[in-house]
Amino acid sequence: MLYALAGVEIGLWPVAIAAPLPILAATPEMSTRLAARCAFFAYFLGNLAIWPAETFAVPLWELAVIHGAGAVAFAIIVVLHCEATRRFAGALAALAYPVLTAAFWHGLGAISPHGSWDAPAIWVSTFLPLMQLTAVTGLAGVNFLIAWLPAAIAIAWYRRRWRMGWNKVATIPLGAFVIVSAIGAIRLVAKDSGASIKVGLGATDKKLAASFSVDPADAADVLLIYAPIVQRLAAEGAQVVVLPEKIAGVGPKYESGMIGGFAQLARMNRVWLVAGLNRIAPAPMRNLAVVVSPTGDFTARYYKHHLVPGLESGYAPGTELAAFELPQGEVAVAICKDLDFPSLGREIAKTGARFLFVPAWDWPGSEEIHARMAIAFGIESGLSIARAARQGLLTVSDSRGRIIAHESTFKRDSATVVAAMPPGCGATFYARHGDWFGNLTILLAAIIIALLTLSVRLNPRRV
Repeated sequence: MLYALAGVEIGLWPVAIAAPLPILAATPEMSTRLAARCAFFAYFLGNLAIWPAETFAVPLWELAVIHGAGAVAFAIIVVLHCEATRRFAGALAALAYPVLTAAFWHGLGAISPHGSWDAPAIWVSTFLPLMQLTAVTGLAGVNFLIAWLPAAIAIAWYRRRWRMGWNKVATIPLGAFVIVSAIGAIRLVAKDSGASIKVGLGATDKKLAASFSVDPADAADVLLIYAPIVQRLAAEGAQVVVLPEKIAGVGPKYESGMIGGFAQLARMNRVWLVAGLNRIAPAPMRNLAVVVSPTGDFTARYYKHHLVPGLESGYAPGTELAAFELPQGEVAVAICKDLDFPSLGREIAKTGARFLFVPAWDWPGSEEIHARMAIAFGIESGLSIARAARQGLLTVSDSRGRIIAHESTFKRDSATVVAAMPPGCGATFYARHGDWFGNLTILLAAIIIALLTLSVRLNPRRV
């Protein structure tokens, strides 16, 4: 029930932290088989709540495999937690579950085509004081800390029942949680220096089919739809206008004409314009974003690096970054799913960029989680992010994760946002030093598993 509630409402971060607690508290006094079954079904059935938001992009059978594998991994980790609870001293036992959990999600994020999607840290991302930890450790640090707290409480409960010392087991992770959150709250008070950019975001869910059309008339209709949106944003003072991902399909005969139309819009309204296009031909297809200057000059082209499995199976990924200079500082471009991969954020941050503009395309039910993942991406990398999504949210956030402005395309035909976007803080410790903490958890997980294996061999009977 707790897993389901956390999945339905991403803002309930205390519920997300507490979700594994009943399983972790109950299973050490069960048989291994029963503990594994309880853990598997709690995780698998609880995560059914988020399936509707994922079925648009992932077939039902694949969802069952993905979440089934996640439930198996959770069951294995819980069984190891049970053995650690019964065999190790309290403080060491309390580390087993968080270390194994953080190591699993870090390893999965490194090899999965979905990146950090579904990582536990994303489900507590509305608690910004805690999320500041990602600027140092990446998501792995938050994954560890939010797993350490329920594991320690569960072990303290177990040890108290058996009249063993339990106070320090619970107070150390609780103290760590409070200290990290306090430091994060202090970081949230700080403001980054530098001039802001007045950014405008515009999106509409009209003419979605034009994204996959090879008819030049459909592309022309898209320009007619977005022309008044760009004009409105410029009239409200926007210096940069960001439009969504794949707003029109283009082919070799009229791609330059479509970009020329954007150039005319940018020149007429004296704005920088960032817009997403879907190059359908020639093969392979490409998901790209183009940048046009206020003088109508073509400035940059960016090809999406991380493609959606299945939905973009015929597309070729990009390999180059797109960065350009504005008077307020260095600016970069990314597209939608790119923000599920922290490694790209580190690459962008190393260019010196402090602003990131992101054309995107969500789908009903996924908009909140996608917006929160983008915000986490900005905190990790030190980037302020302006993200314009069709069938989703238009969001402007700073490098501390504070939402400056947002609007939903589900509320009106043409959603727009204009906001002063402050510069990001620049490359964070995590952006400069990479996955040091995630790699550390993998090393510690190997040590814990080795110690458990040795303990079982030396003493097969449970203590």
